[in-house]
Amino acid sequence: MTPLYVTSYNVYRLFLTSLLLAVKFNDDFYYANRRYAEVGCLTSTAELNGLEATMLKLVDFSLYVGPEEYVCYWELIFS
Repeated sequence: MTPLYVTSYNVYRLFLTSLLLAVKFNDDFYYANRRYAEVGCLTSTAELNGLEATMLKLVDFSLYVGPEEYVCYWELIFS
């Protein structure tokens, strides 16, 4: 797999896409992708749709994070 690098260009796209997937995974009601694209200052809804599809493929469509995995990453970030 090609390594992914976080840059000043893609960090907010990465965050916005992660937020979008988290909202869709956890809530029954959410805004249309068009609205998230507007709020995220993306040039088009198609760009966000592409980012969403790419991220889903990268995580193998597995969005659930169990308690043990959550704690593991929390400790990595905050210790």
